[in-house]
Amino acid sequence: MERISVVIPVFNTEEYLARCINSILSQSYTNLDIILVDDGSTDNSGIICDEYAVKDSRVRVIHQENRGVSHARNTGIDLALGEYISFVDADDIITPGYLELLHKTLQGSNATISTTGTAYVHDSKFMINPVTDLNQTIELMSGNDATKNMLYQKKITNSPFAKLYSKELFDTIRFNEKFAIAEDLDINYQLFLQADRVTVNLGKNYLYYQRPGSAMQSSFSAKRIDGLVVTKQLLSEAELHDTHLANSAKNRLFVEALLEASEISYGNKSYKAQFKECVSLIRGLRVGVVRDAESRFRFRFYAGISLVNVHLLILLFIMKKFPKKMYTHLKNRV
Repeated sequence: MERISVVIPVFNTEEYLARCINSILSQSYTNLDIILVDDGSTDNSGIICDEYAVKDSRVRVIHQENRGVSHARNTGIDLALGEYISFVDADDIITPGYLELLHKTLQGSNATISTTGTAYVHDSKFMINPVTDLNQTIELMSGNDATKNMLYQKKITNSPFAKLYSKELFDTIRFNEKFAIAEDLDINYQLFLQADRVTVNLGKNYLYYQRPGSAMQSSFSAKRIDGLVVTKQLLSEAELHDTHLANSAKNRLFVEALLEASEISYGNKSYKAQFKECVSLIRGLRVGVVRDAESRFRFRFYAGISLVNVHLLILLFIMKKFPKKMYTHLKNRV
């Protein structure tokens, strides 16, 4: 049985950490190298990590100064002993057969990356009895097709979790530590293009906990600008490969510009220049998105609305994506 290294970056997650580690220790696939990277936690997370290292010899703990999630994941990659690497966030859990499923489908298809679906859950829905169907529907894609699929935001997410990677893919690739946001999109773009084959499991076997205050749940900040930086960079690189890959990158940039414009519009006066750039990108990309038959219907629909009025699209997107924030915003204006 080949070894799988599971890398868990840990930072101030004492409330959730035990259930995360327990879900990994209870995996049906048992040959594991579990690396807990305590990234300068100031709560009891580091103590919890040490307690699990005493309980189970498969668990290793690295304590380091706070350098961010990308540095923590890179630390785990550098120390990984397994032939494969998987990432799990410290506030999430995985179903009992999660790693067995990913390993089984990866080996059975002679692939270098195996992916699965993600269930996004909150407190009220988190305490469920997760199971894993080891006979899930599987699709096999080339690395190029998987990259396009990820950029179109269809069956593959750009997150580092919900995936199993052959360790050899990381021989020359690491997370870019200068990005606070979208570092996952940046690295997966590189990894998927390098992969010969990618398997896609359509079941939802990774449980992603959306807790208040997490990076993707917080209000807009300067860090979010990295999203545009990364997606613009990917478009420039994709245009060097082929037209279809470039089209998917344009679609991803359109969506990122719309998302950031809708977040900035909540009275963030200090980001006027970024808002104008987002609006300009939406206008420049919208026709291509409307005409792109591979784009998701809702994104083509958004692009169609923007042809009528970009600011109307942003308002409608705010109402759909951030209804509670929209209510608060309007209430404060009355």
